[in-house]
Amino acid sequence: MMQAGDWQLRDFTIRDVKFEQLDDNVAIIGYQVHEELTVDGKPVSLDAAEASTWVRKNGRWLCALHTESLAGDPYGRDRATAH
Repeated sequence: MMQAGDWQLRDFTIRDVKFEQLDDNVAIIGYQVHEELTVDGKPVSLDAAEASTWVRKNGRWLCALHTESLAGDPYGRDRATAH
């Protein structure tokens, strides 16, 4: 996705950040994001909920898992489509 994708992130806003450190070496961060992108040459806006689990290994924090879920109807019925 990062190497072959034809998209560009133009702008983003992060809000409602939640952070929980489970112990000295594990932390979770979650937030809402609004993104403005260009995908296949067309403008796209999206809202999503994102979360990452971070693990400290050898003194460095590494992202062990990241998830993103689009906000709204999972079948896209709440988003406009071109006909």
